[in-house]
Amino acid sequence: MYIEIPKNREEKNLDFGILYDKNNCSIGILYVDTEFNFNIETYNNNVILLLNNINIYEDNDRKIEIKLMLTNYLDYFIYTKWIERKDMISLSLKYTQNLITSKCSSEKHAKVLDSWLKVCNMHSKDKNWQNELGLKNQYICHFKFARMKNPWNIEPIRKNKGYHGTIFNLCNP
Repeated sequence: MYIEIPKNREEKNLDFGILYDKNNCSIGILYVDTEFNFNIETYNNNVILLLNNINIYEDNDRKIEIKLMLTNYLDYFIYTKWIERKDMISLSLKYTQNLITSKCSSEKHAKVLDSWLKVCNMHSKDKNWQNELGLKNQYICHFKFARMKNPWNIEPIRKNKGYHGTIFNLCNP
């Protein structure tokens, strides 16, 4: 088992981690729930939590919770299946309430990536799977902006217009 801390566009570590098994499949998430400003770093294969600007005399009543949650496909999805709608093939994803419920932003970010990795693991070998980056952009757009719609439908035939282009086209470029 190992933990990967994803990076943003500026190559800085994000505020969560994904746990992987020996087969490189995601098996859980690690995130920090705190009011403090912090960074997560790795050093010599160890995960280090760096808390910024802490005064131990003034901040001793504030909590820092480091959460480790083992996850599987059914934690996030009731079902996923390929369907045909409007003359196109779509991956229909009926999600659980657990997927869209988070106590903090780092948990939300961890869940969207972990759940996407589970979709890839489950469906990337399917004959309909193509245009993975376009599917990912549609998935993240639905996660962030279409939470009241269930199921989400993502289509491999839709052009990859980048993440912002996907948002501009209401998740359906």
